[in-house]
Amino acid sequence: VVAGAFKVNLDYKDCGSRSTHVKINALTPDFIDVPGKSTVVGSGVLDSDQKAAHFSVKVKRGIFPIVSGKGNICEDTTINLPLGGGSFTVKGLDCPIKAGNIDVEVDLDLSFDSFEDGENSLLSIHIDAHADGLRGDQLICLDVDASLGGSAATV
Repeated sequence: VVAGAFKVNLDYKDCGSRSTHVKINALTPDFIDVPGKSTVVGSGVLDSDQKAAHFSVKVKRGIFPIVSGKGNICEDTTINLPLGGGSFTVKGLDCPIKAGNIDVEVDLDLSFDSFEDGENSLLSIHIDAHADGLRGDQLICLDVDASLGGSAATV
């Protein structure tokens, strides 16, 4: 852990409806250290095979949008935060995607500039994925809130 790093708590909510194909039932880890690199994994169960999908991501600080992006769920997609705040990479899934347990990985590389010292409600991230094709069924809907947990241990 870097001297002066902050512990950032992560909380999640599956924002899908009854017809959403993946029900997210876990997010690990519960916290990350900033600045630094971390991998966050949302786990759930996919109810049917899917050929491919596209996703959109929106990141906000409070009510203010910071960045948004889109990508193909079958390939890695990196989205950079403004002003050198870092980046996050949504890791691609093996497509076609088979029904069953599924893990959606996001690699985070965040700097101090991503956060304002003392701000408690830091970032909210909304991820929404829809199947390719005519119906465009919703596959995933996930909301992640990152909030300041205090100073982390220093090395």
